[in-house]
Amino acid sequence: MNRGFSIPLKLSLLVLIAMVFAIIIAVAGMRAIENTTNTTKKFTEYFILQGDASKVDMIHDAIRSDVTLAIMAFSGDLSLVSNDGPALFEEHATEIERLVKGLSRPGISGELKKLIETATPTVGQFVSIARSIVKAPDTEVIEARAKLPDFENLFKVLEKDFGRMSEVITATTLTLQKSTSESSKVGSGMIMLTTGLALIALAILSWLIGRSISRPISHAVRVAQAVAFIGRKVRVAGS
Repeated sequence: MNRGFSIPLKLSLLVLIAMVFAIIIAVAGMRAIENTTNTTKKFTEYFILQGDASKVDMIHDAIRSDVTLAIMAFSGDLSLVSNDGPALFEEHATEIERLVKGLSRPGISGELKKLIETATPTVGQFVSIARSIVKAPDTEVIEARAKLPDFENLFKVLEKDFGRMSEVITATTLTLQKSTSESSKVGSGMIMLTTGLALIALAILSWLIGRSISRPISHAVRVAQAVAFIGRKVRVAGS
């Protein structure tokens, strides 16, 4: 009487276990790929955000230059002042307002969101005062000069805010870059580990099946040898 599992049953178990491990490998791989993809996407968004923040800071400095040139014009020093100054200022003003609004996007950190929300109205005031100075008529030169302290104060406030934004964005970008690398390594490790376990299980089951096949054969050989031995003894005794 065979006390173990039959060979077809063992083969079925082998196939079932192999399928289970294949599913585990597939799920682990999909999760690793999904996690890496999401982190990479967020890293790319912050990388673009970093570029936009740098542009905002540069245009912020450019507007200050526009105001400085306007003051030079008020003083009668026109040697370095272009007639296109007001038009160039409007380009800078439009661009900085567009970029600052674009900095606020879904998925950004709480601190960065708060900095952007704080800076947005300040940029509006900064641009408004700069415009009143750059486009001031000759009859309002004194009033325009009187606005310079307020303009400089707003410039310093925004300089501080933009500097902090850049720090937060840079730190987040580096963290996401590190997370992407670690996520990729973890996913690869999970797949390798699961594959190794599957191979071990297959090896053990293969050994069991091989043993279940070889054992009856060995038993049959021993029985045949015993029968042959008894047959020789009977022939010897009968002679």
